[in-house]
Amino acid sequence: MQDTKQAKSLIFPHFINKPTAAVHIRNGYTTTERKLVNICLFEGLKNNFSSELYSIDVWETLELLGCARSKNTAWLKNELFESLRKKSIRWNVFKKDSRLQEWTCSFLAGYVDEPGDGKLAFQFNPIIVRYFKQRRLYSRLLLQIQAPIKSAYALTLYEFLNDELHRNKRDSKKVVISLNDLRALFDLDDNQYSEYKHFNNQAIKPAFLEINEHTDILAEYEQIREKRRVSGLCIQAQRRKKFQLALNFTDRYSVERKASSADTRKCGKFKLLIASKIAAKKAEYLASNFKTKQVIENFKYSLDQYEKQKVSHFPSFLIKAIEKNFASTLGDNWLDESIRQAWLSYRLKRANERFLELSEITRKRLQKNFIDSAENNPRARLTTQKFQYDGGWNSKWVQHEFREKVLMKLLESPEEVDFGAFSEWWIRQEIKSLIATAENNNDKLPLSG
Repeated sequence: MQDTKQAKSLIFPHFINKPTAAVHIRNGYTTTERKLVNICLFEGLKNNFSSELYSIDVWETLELLGCARSKNTAWLKNELFESLRKKSIRWNVFKKDSRLQEWTCSFLAGYVDEPGDGKLAFQFNPIIVRYFKQRRLYSRLLLQIQAPIKSAYALTLYEFLNDELHRNKRDSKKVVISLNDLRALFDLDDNQYSEYKHFNNQAIKPAFLEINEHTDILAEYEQIREKRRVSGLCIQAQRRKKFQLALNFTDRYSVERKASSADTRKCGKFKLLIASKIAAKKAEYLASNFKTKQVIENFKYSLDQYEKQKVSHFPSFLIKAIEKNFASTLGDNWLDESIRQAWLSYRLKRANERFLELSEITRKRLQKNFIDSAENNPRARLTTQKFQYDGGWNSKWVQHEFREKVLMKLLESPEEVDFGAFSEWWIRQEIKSLIATAENNNDKLPLSG
């Protein structure tokens, strides 16, 4: 059972929307301590930190720390968790998340050993919970990618670059960072690597080598000089289009992969294929080897062809459509564009709902502040004119500007502010809807082998 749990973490990637305020930190964390922070955040972000107590599986955690061969669970509890309880960390040091201030506190309030279940329970520091519930900025982080990284500098720099790429929705970006900011991220005092050549040789170069070897980002840098002194780095970071997650775990992965069929049969796309009257063995194959988006795209494409009576046997056609990706004829990004349009509509709806949830006094205050700000801003002259001469709050221009400058700032949940989080949520809802569609057509669909 233990080995099955360990292999499970490898088969199913763990993605977290890590708050930018938890990326830009001034920390004294070792590599493994920072990895453990991410593992704990993964648990807390599942329900937006609404629980009093969380727990992690000891053996799975050792896998994600890159310590799969270790049997020293006492080290995990007595050293790593104890450090997260004791060490004070400065969060949001670059103040990128304008909703939050810079603050200092430890990460955990406490932890509890539960040896009978092979778990460790922990409690977040209440200050962490309060601030992270208000977070606005995120970066999507693959938890398993941290396991083979050995250097704290490499992990810190990787998370920084990953945050820049994700928040700017770019696959490639030129990132400029001063040496002072980089030293802050690496938590170096004035006496450490005071000369640039030592800083470069002992910290910067090895960090870039490790990032390029183990992660989904390729990065190179050039020095920025002021006169003859190096003052910063210009980093060219690029997301790899094809990246094979290579974790140096135990050989159990190849053995336990066969036992993952039970987990495959729990996923939404498998249930959709079964509802479409595709035989279980074939449905398991398709669910294991093709992405959810490709299954959705080709289900919709096949259903459209079936309703136009261009297809006589829906299950067989759907199998071929998924395997050969017939839906690609509709364009490479048509589903993503559809999801993006749904996201824009969802954001508008939620912004209006959040505004109506406010007290009448607060709503009037926001409206007054908006009009006062427009009157005092020469660039907003058109808004002022529209408000005065084109119907006040009935003016569509005024409504649009108020929505963009005020209402959209009320959004805060991951699905509201992050397209990646919304896309995951939308796909889950879409799978449920398509399953219902398939089940309604069950009497028309003959079983396919």
